[in-house]
Amino acid sequence: MIRKNTIICKLIQLKKSKISGFDMNEAVNKELRIEEEVCPSCGLKGGCHPYGSYNRYIIDFKDYSPSTQSIRITRVICECGHTHAILSDPIVPYLHYSLFYIIIVLAVYSCHLMTVERLCEEYFISPSILYRWLGVYNDKRREW
Repeated sequence: MIRKNTIICKLIQLKKSKISGFDMNEAVNKELRIEEEVCPSCGLKGGCHPYGSYNRYIIDFKDYSPSTQSIRITRVICECGHTHAILSDPIVPYLHYSLFYIIIVLAVYSCHLMTVERLCEEYFISPSILYRWLGVYNDKRREW
């Protein structure tokens, strides 16, 4: 996959990182210069070409409530034969939850605003997902 940092997710810009009401593919495609991309597999610059797209479901907030939405992900193929999805910042690879959603859940947990049981019910996640997110955060905290 190729990560596009078109939406830098800083605390000031969290509203912009939300998926609802924001076409991330449009933002990525405005900034995307496929001819300048480097293939993550072979390192060739300019070898990637449009290859299609697919739908992906993302859980984010809509009107302050969790909501599932379908977004379109652009794919490219390199001359080496590898294909890559173009993902913008709010899309977490291999997860159905947006970065904004995860940040909000972890913030609520960190502020002790509700019990783990209530938090999981409120945000439609299991305790194991919450603790997995906390583990990743604790592992990467210094790096981030």
